[in-house]
Amino acid sequence: MPTARMKPHGAGDRGPTQWQARFAAALCLSIALVVGRPLAAAEEPAFRAGSQAPALTFKDCGGTSHSIDWSKGTPKAAVLFFFDPQSPPCLMEMSFLDTLHSRARDLGLAIFAIESKGRAPADVGQALERYCAIYRDPSLAMIPDPAFRLSRLFRVRQAPTTFLVDGSGSIALLREGFEKPIAVELARGIERVLGQKTGSFSFALRGLGVSEEGEAALTAQLAARGGEGEEAAPKTLMAGDRVPALEFVDLAGRSARWEWPASGAPARVVILWSGLSVPDAQALAFLGRVHASAHDAGLGVLAVEAGGLDLQSVEELMERFRRFHPPLTFPVVADPGRRFEKFFGKSERSPRTYLVGADGVIVHETAGFSEDQAAALTKEIERLLREAGKTFPALDASTGTLSAPSAPDEAPSIRQKREREDAINANLRQGDYAFFNGDWGKALPYYQRVIEVDPRQVSIMVRVAQIHEQLGDPAKARETWQRVLALQPDNAEAREHLRKPGR
Repeated sequence: MPTARMKPHGAGDRGPTQWQARFAAALCLSIALVVGRPLAAAEEPAFRAGSQAPALTFKDCGGTSHSIDWSKGTPKAAVLFFFDPQSPPCLMEMSFLDTLHSRARDLGLAIFAIESKGRAPADVGQALERYCAIYRDPSLAMIPDPAFRLSRLFRVRQAPTTFLVDGSGSIALLREGFEKPIAVELARGIERVLGQKTGSFSFALRGLGVSEEGEAALTAQLAARGGEGEEAAPKTLMAGDRVPALEFVDLAGRSARWEWPASGAPARVVILWSGLSVPDAQALAFLGRVHASAHDAGLGVLAVEAGGLDLQSVEELMERFRRFHPPLTFPVVADPGRRFEKFFGKSERSPRTYLVGADGVIVHETAGFSEDQAAALTKEIERLLREAGKTFPALDASTGTLSAPSAPDEAPSIRQKREREDAINANLRQGDYAFFNGDWGKALPYYQRVIEVDPRQVSIMVRVAQIHEQLGDPAKARETWQRVLALQPDNAEAREHLRKPGR
């Protein structure tokens, strides 16, 4: 891959880069799978840790052929990274894997980034322009999959989905989604497969904002879980999947059953939240307003506390919620046995929101909560209601200024720590969404709020400096890079930028 960065959207028309040209040239490249005979849909393997990966032959977007025959033990370790170039979590993981690849490839690691949404190669290249404008052209092998052959073979249910395969072809780790715990798990797994000591690839975690202390804590959690990684692959539901019938008892003791097809219920929302974080409170209050406007048209909402809290704890959380927001008009359910997790799968992100049509098929799903996600969900709800011939007032897609204050009887130190963490996480989610979609101006204030709360967030300070570079403000960029060096004197990126002429 060349090192020249690609222009972001909206830049002047300077013609395609070499990287884009290679994507365009790959339009006619086919992907061949060496799996003996074609698999019928019912025969597709359900991969899990310990399963054997099939031998693979394909061409990347640069025209280079790759053949993986696990019987030869080469590569020593491989990561199959199924990604969507428009997904912020996917781009975060791509940055992490690209950083890790720079050192681990000489040790026998191969990483294949497989586009999972069936885009033409040229469209993938265009979607990655913003990523390349911030970082660099990725060194990972980019694999187009316009016919969904690889995605279907590996039964990819969401992006990102990541497989770590050892040299014998045995799947050592399979994870859906991407969060800091998953990054630590991947780093430890790759170290183990390559025979490296623990911590050899910790440098790649620093760019995600994982401190040494945080890494140690997450590694200890992985060790305590023991063989959990050998369990079946998570079956996290996503758009296009069918939801089973749901039976529940709400906090008031009322029993109900949701089943499909649902006559008179053209749109239903299931939100899985955990502990009433700031995004949880924002999403619940938002859905409360939407439900008040559209429940007569057939909109149903079900809110499930998916963190395993008992009934009394969930009632206490709802009491806190009602001190600052109107009471919810839809059922709220405690799920101490994590029954709904078995239906919808596990996820590190909260809340998770599913919009389900009258036939029981998920038509829209999101993880986390932001203004953009609220607007997209509102649009889909309105579409389902209109298609069912329902009339209703215009839905309010705004999120408002919402929070989840701590209970007044909590110790001040605990309350302050929780509020601080909530503020950091909420602003990070909003900032990351804008940042990885190239909206520099919108991302900047969110990241600045993170630094105000915690001035030692070096990785976020680096992003602020990058944003100032993109916005054409070299003075502020230099000032921020200097602050990065003051906190982290060995930061190579800051030194490189400060050495540039005129700095």
